[in-house]
Formats: sequence, C-alpha cells, structure tokens
Amino acid sequence: MKTSKRIIGTILGVFLGLFGSVSLFSGCKAEDEDKKYDVTIKIASDDGGEWIFTPDIQEMHTTREYDGQEHRFYVKEYQLADHPRWGDKWFAPVDEGANIFSADFLYTDLEGKQSTLRRLKDRGKYVFCCSADATSDLWNFRSIYLYITVV
Repeated sequence: MKTSKRIIGTILGVFLGLFGSVSLFSGCKAEDEDKKYDVTIKIASDDGGEWIFTPDIQEMHTTREYDGQEHRFYVKEYQLADHPRWGDKWFAPVDEGANIFSADFLYTDLEGKQSTLRRLKDRGKYVFCCSADATSDLWNFRSIYLYITVV
C-alpha cells in the first residue's frame, strides 16, 4: 500500500512538474515575435526597371519614353533590414493574408483628366501608389509613391 502511494505520488509529482513547466514556458514569447519592422520595398516594371524604397525614402521620380506598349509595375520583393534573422533576405510578396501590399496607378492625361489604372501606357503623368498594409504582423504600415512621366 505504501509502495503504491509512493508510485502514484511520484507519477503525480512528475506530471505536475511537467505541466507547470509547459504552462510557464508557453506564456513566454520570443522578444522579436511581436515586434514590427520597417519594410524596404522593391518596385519593378515588366521591362526590367527597379526602384528600391528603403524606410527613409517615400517617393521617387522617373521619366520614360513613350513606346505605345502597356507596362506593368508591381512589388517585386520586400526586406525587413532590422530583423535579427531575416535582415539580409528578400522575400516575394503574397496576394492574401495579413502581410500584403496594395498598389494602383493614378494617371493624369495631357488634358489634365485623372483616372485610376492598373498599367502604364499613354503619355502623361502617373503615380504608382503602394502601401505596405497595416494588417501586417511583420512590418509597420507605410506608403510609397513612384512618380512616372511618360513623354
């Protein structure tokens, strides 16, 4: 009887010890798990152009010659330079979830009429507006602007 109480007591002690340890450590989070970082955004065009917006750059300007072709601009990659493990890596963006980018063109034609477009083609002034969405659990929200003049 004493032996069975001792065995049961030992098993309960081990179980409670393990349970307590698991409970203690499950409440701990890695320091960088909840931290958000400033995001560097690389914009590209389908004809090979690239523009890198580091956290200190909010806008850039460029001029292109009219060629009669449609051109797509998009977020090619992003980087979290201050992240302790991923700071030197570039990541391709995803299209769904919390960590997404939103982008659109605001176009002003030669007569001053404005519209929103998905691609660049005609002569005029374009603003490629891109946001690193606030829903992200990786980065701080930011908006960037690539001003493009097609002559």
